[in-house]
Amino acid sequence: MRDARRKAFWKRPLVRVLLGLVFLLLLTALLLQWVLQQKDNLAATDPRLAPFLQALCGPLHCTIRPPRRIESLLIDSSSFRKTGPDMYSLSFVLKNNSAAVLEMPSLEVTLTDVQEQALVRRVLAPKEFGATTAALAAHGELAGVITLKVAGEPVPGAPLVPPLPVTGYRVVAFYP
Repeated sequence: MRDARRKAFWKRPLVRVLLGLVFLLLLTALLLQWVLQQKDNLAATDPRLAPFLQALCGPLHCTIRPPRRIESLLIDSSSFRKTGPDMYSLSFVLKNNSAAVLEMPSLEVTLTDVQEQALVRRVLAPKEFGATTAALAAHGELAGVITLKVAGEPVPGAPLVPPLPVTGYRVVAFYP
């Protein structure tokens, strides 16, 4: 008797309609979550969606940024030279190999000694290496120059701080 009542309950038209509404509500919530997760890529892929996404982001306090695809960014060329006793200049070209506008990455600059051991490591935000915008155009390039001042640890009794034995460098683009 109980099984018959249970089966009859789930076959009632009102219960079926409510189950259908709950299903549609959950499906809509899942779709909304996916759209919010992919908003940057959707806006970059189809700019006509940008106004809809901006309207969606307004009440949710989110922002639409250029997509992040680190695999499409390349440090095309770089050069490193000493300009003074403890001054160095690093020049580089950051290239976007993608057909989409990408968010500007940060750079990690590591100065190394003869044995490739890190002496100094510094993270540079885009504004610190000459980026004037938050995005890098499709198939675009950014040439940057950084001046670094490096000093060693003070030696007790010595009047001057000896310079660090910098002989090499590494530059890596990444998204923080």
